[in-house]
Amino acid sequence: MKLPRTKIWEAAATDKERPTLTNVHYNVEKKRLEAADGFILAVCPVEPDNKDKGGIVPVDVIKGAMKASTRKGKVPTMTETVEGFIAGVANNGTESIVGNSYLPVEGQFPDVDAITPKGEPEYVMTIDAELLYRLAMAICEDKSGGNKPLLHVRLYKYSHTSPIRVEPGPQRLNRENWGLIMPISDGEKQGH
Repeated sequence: MKLPRTKIWEAAATDKERPTLTNVHYNVEKKRLEAADGFILAVCPVEPDNKDKGGIVPVDVIKGAMKASTRKGKVPTMTETVEGFIAGVANNGTESIVGNSYLPVEGQFPDVDAITPKGEPEYVMTIDAELLYRLAMAICEDKSGGNKPLLHVRLYKYSHTSPIRVEPGPQRLNRENWGLIMPISDGEKQGH
């Protein structure tokens, strides 16, 4: 199976006490990879191979395939065998194995569809994530005394043509810090 060129593992949990969420779910039925940590969820579509059953894939399989595919013309792949999952790369239709076989992780991954919002959104907008990160770094204060502030922000959208007001999240120290970020494209009010 060809893997999407994303870092889906970035959405996986890092807490080893939650082994199901520290890995990536290969949902064959829905034709997608899913990763979550309890606060964020990432979903990337894939085209499963006919014999695949899916399961919870160790992140090292996907990371290994991505690392091996950095050379020009290589496509990251993952193969499911009776022994587990194996990272690979494809080039001009030829697939090569690049890592060890990893057993699927035991456990039950959360039902992504149960937590996915339904219906039509009120506004749709595009925000440059790098700009939002920079703005959060500029307005969020460091409570720990280290070099990295707690980057919780609240977003306020007043109309479909306005900039978005960004304030530090609920644990903010300075209630007067704030910023604005412009959507890449104006939000479109849905249903009008």
